[in-house]
Amino acid sequence: MKVLIYHSYVFLGGAETILRSLTDYLVKKGYDVTIMATPGKREEFKMAFDPKVKCIRSRLPKRYMGENPLLKLIDTFCRKVYRLYPVSYLKLHKYDVGIAFMEGAITKEGVAIKADRKFAWVHCDWRKYYHNEPFYQEYYSGIDEEFRVMKSYNKIVCVSESAKEGVIETVGDTGNLCVCYNPIDWREIREKAKESCPVEKDSSRPLIVTIGSLGKVKNYNILLEACRKLKGDVPFDVWMIGGGSEEQSLKQFAIDNELDNIHFLGYQQNPFKYLAQADLFVSTSISESYGLAVQEAFILGVPVVAVKCSGIEEVFDMRFGKLIDNSEEELASTLKEIMSNQQVLQDFHKAIVNNFEVSELYEGRMESICNLWEA
Repeated sequence: MKVLIYHSYVFLGGAETILRSLTDYLVKKGYDVTIMATPGKREEFKMAFDPKVKCIRSRLPKRYMGENPLLKLIDTFCRKVYRLYPVSYLKLHKYDVGIAFMEGAITKEGVAIKADRKFAWVHCDWRKYYHNEPFYQEYYSGIDEEFRVMKSYNKIVCVSESAKEGVIETVGDTGNLCVCYNPIDWREIREKAKESCPVEKDSSRPLIVTIGSLGKVKNYNILLEACRKLKGDVPFDVWMIGGGSEEQSLKQFAIDNELDNIHFLGYQQNPFKYLAQADLFVSTSISESYGLAVQEAFILGVPVVAVKCSGIEEVFDMRFGKLIDNSEEELASTLKEIMSNQQVLQDFHKAIVNNFEVSELYEGRMESICNLWEA
């Protein structure tokens, strides 16, 4: 069976992690898999996936972020011209299954995929994210057009019930929505966690680890504010793994407030060897469709403190950590309570080890996805 997966950018976050797991699984099942996407470098593109996966680079210019109206117009025109190549490819090559693996332009252009069955993925909660982004207006004239585009697919796959509800509330019920939880290769995560960590943990101080793109939706400013409030009060270190649009402002805040316990480690191809060192994982995101990083922490036995949002609440177990309101004051008081009492951390860790079930995280979920087009 020939499968084409059309995606935007790779190496950015949770969706790409799932993409790599999905392609690995499909190859093992004997599928002929092709990915069309835009990577940073061609060499990295091929290294990210199984050698049997065909990788086609979809070239896009960097978006102009300035204020000059003429350059904005030229940028928009150039991007539309660049888009002609992938759309032409999609129309000319025949596949058994076509998958648009990202919202927005990818879903719209994915309609052109020449395939017997076509599917599109929803990875985010549209109630708080996506429709307010400028790129939405660039590709859709409005909700009615998006509704028609989504309805043209055999199935729209939402990664959680929360993501599905978000589509219904913002676009409407297209009649082809379904839920497939993200498959997580827990064996690979635990194997990667065994690798030697290049950063040495201070064994005398509790360690907080957070993983994610440093953008506004991740809401990391309240973590830094909480650290500022606790400065000189409770000793602990923070490892922040990831990069993004807010990276420089967050670093400057840490410098201005002399928060020398916060360490920005940048993007890491294997974040699990860092996460395995953690005493606590913190998620401050205000919008998550599923909460993949929280699940990864549980897989490694790491307790979690997370800001409440629908996607995380759907998969969170209160035996394994704490859910809090989106408040720097509440985050600071929660961290102080936990960091000051090692017994609390030990109890959370023991509960995860004894009760977190990993057996259904991978094979069962992969089979559910494959059943969509094999049925």
